[in-house]
Amino acid sequence: GDDVQSFWAHKELICSKSDFFAKALNGKWKEADENVVKLPEVEAEIFELYMQLLYTEDPSNGFINNDVTAEYIRLFKLCVLCEKLQDRTAKNRVIDAVVELSKKVKVDGNIWLPGASAVSILYEGTTSSSRMRTLLADFLVERGHDHWLSD
Repeated sequence: GDDVQSFWAHKELICSKSDFFAKALNGKWKEADENVVKLPEVEAEIFELYMQLLYTEDPSNGFINNDVTAEYIRLFKLCVLCEKLQDRTAKNRVIDAVVELSKKVKVDGNIWLPGASAVSILYEGTTSSSRMRTLLADFLVERGHDHWLSD
């Protein structure tokens, strides 16, 4: 589409972190010849977070607006991208950020857990062996309420 956004990264860095980029940029592919990888299905905001994570190891994006729901969605989208890019280190940093986010306390003393839209993003974009899925299941077992399971 017309809303294409370009990002630049040091090839050695991105290839050392991401198996996807290492294969795309070092093989006999058009991407390797042009040093360009197009990811049309990835939202620019999420790829920008990935780039921030690549260089700073901090996926939190300064989390200042206190919209915990939006932050879970962003982090889960970032986790899905890290899985697609086969960047284990970045994925672990995102898991750490989700753990920190889960410690935020609501006014009523309860903690924030990811909502249905965030959970859908995670489950639709990750494999059954995803560590983030395991973490999410642990959250629900440890911090969930029995009335969540009733009609």
